[in-house]
Amino acid sequence: MDVDFHCHLDLYSNPTEVAAEADSIGCYVLSVTTTPAAWEGNQSRFARFDRIKVALGLHPELIGSRGKDLKLFLELLPCAEYVGEVGIDGSSRFKSSIERQKYAFERVLSECANLGGRIMSIHSRGAEDEVLQMLEKNCGASVPVLHWFTGTIKQAKKAIQLGCWFSLGYPMLRSARGRRLLKVLPFDRVITETDGPFVAVKGKSMVPAEVFQVRNLLAEEWNLSEDEVEMRIRENFRRLMRSKPRMVRVEGN
Repeated sequence: MDVDFHCHLDLYSNPTEVAAEADSIGCYVLSVTTTPAAWEGNQSRFARFDRIKVALGLHPELIGSRGKDLKLFLELLPCAEYVGEVGIDGSSRFKSSIERQKYAFERVLSECANLGGRIMSIHSRGAEDEVLQMLEKNCGASVPVLHWFTGTIKQAKKAIQLGCWFSLGYPMLRSARGRRLLKVLPFDRVITETDGPFVAVKGKSMVPAEVFQVRNLLAEEWNLSEDEVEMRIRENFRRLMRSKPRMVRVEGN
């Protein structure tokens, strides 16, 4: 059993085929969305696949151009079990919207907390300190999973103290920085991801059915067999699912 805990299924050219392939091999997938408007349609599109869950998202890169989507996100949130991709992007390209990003992420965190918490796939590139500070203040019962974390060792240790999980992908584990970070991450809070279709291997976008390549890199770094890593990721996934907060019933939903 494999796990792809951060993938954009709806952004492949053939999303239903990609989903069916993953489901056929028993791969569990968290399909994150970049806008709340995409969530309802994707819920319907992938409903027949028991191992695929769709997360309600509002990507920080889009806050500058789609800031009004926050209202729709908050309206849909009571019905969503999973949240992602959300967070803050502090890279130079998106600096102009950083304050709006912070406001949106703070609202997302506080509303998730009010609704009993959610499992969240979180973007933190170039804004690790800001994301961790907000998680410390507003996380509540939510379970934060830091997607493609690229912070410092110090920031990683802070995230660990806050109870964060880490979803790791192929590019991270192929980089020296990523391998250094891996050495400080707890075995029992690591989960695999592809971030497909944005991540390509040998010129081809990764699909969830190929997440075993990430598992194989973990086996090299952890000095374990591929079977041992598969068992570890499976157990981590099960614990993560057991930690899923209970949704608070909201009148009218």
